Amino acid sequence: MSERSLEFHHSTDGIAYRIVPGQSSRVGRHASNEWVVADNSVSRFHARLEWPEADPWPRVVDLDSANGTFVKGVRLPPQGTNRIQSGFTLKLGTVEFEVRARSGEGGPALLSDSSSSIELMGEKGVRINGRFSDWDAAVRLLLRLEDERRTGSLRVDLPGGKAEVTVMMGDLIIDRVHGVEFLRRLQEHAGGTYYAFSSKLRIGSQEIRGWKPNELLGILRGGDEHPTSSFGI
Repeated sequence: MSERSLEFHHSTDGIAYRIVPGQSSRVGRHASNEWVVADNSVSRFHARLEWPEADPWPRVVDLDSANGTFVKGVRLPPQGTNRIQSGFTLKLGTVEFEVRARSGEGGPALLSDSSSSIELMGEKGVRINGRFSDWDAAVRLLLRLEDERRTGSLRVDLPGGKAEVTVMMGDLIIDRVHGVEFLRRLQEHAGGTYYAFSSKLRIGSQEIRGWKPNELLGILRGGDEHPTSSFGI
């Protein structure tokens, strides 16, 4: 079965978000949005993307944004709606994205070509993308993953390269030393850093301890805690 989706590409940072038929996602600067765009020109609750199952393309609805929602350079009126499709541009405030179509083979799980990762199509919750405004925003995301017991991979575009951490039921699957170092780097460079959490999960063959974000944050602040979970992956 073919699965359609639309991807929103940023000119310098690659894929920022993806939407599929049947999905509705709010976008804005606030951390509670499904798609977080941490830019001062973007309103806290800027717009909504809606893709009814029966429609060939999704639509964007402006949510009374201060600096506007633009489709192909044309600003929508407050609460205005416009269809978006491949080849269009979507601009939120001053942040512009290119819209591209993507199709693939659907199924219960999608394996990458290297067979080193698996995409969990049944994983509950939406893909989370955005850019951290500061360290507090990064902490809120980590605690959100823990509270919602999410499973997948968290990628953060830190200086010197991308850092990717596997998340299992809200726990970070990483050893103590690397976990604390990851948080230190994130704390130092959080402001303006792009991130993406998706249902793609890396798999291996060894048992690894799982650290709750709260535990690693405690160690970062000088505590001495021990992991509460272990997984064989």
